[in-house]
Amino acid sequence: MHAKGPLSRETIQRRADGGRLSESSLDAIDVHMVRIRKALPEDLEIRTHRGFGYELVRRGAGAA
Repeated sequence: MHAKGPLSRETIQRRADGGRLSESSLDAIDVHMVRIRKALPEDLEIRTHRGFGYELVRRGAGAA
């Protein structure tokens, strides 16, 4: 929520894994996003920015 816009998959992975990055870990980000979406409260959603990454937003907020 502190980011001003979407974060790339690479940025998310680096922040979660102490700077290490691999293709398999990037694929794992996508799997984790599915799980996180299911756990979010109703007022939040994760938007996918195809080919780039993800953005956590409040539901009903204007599309980026």
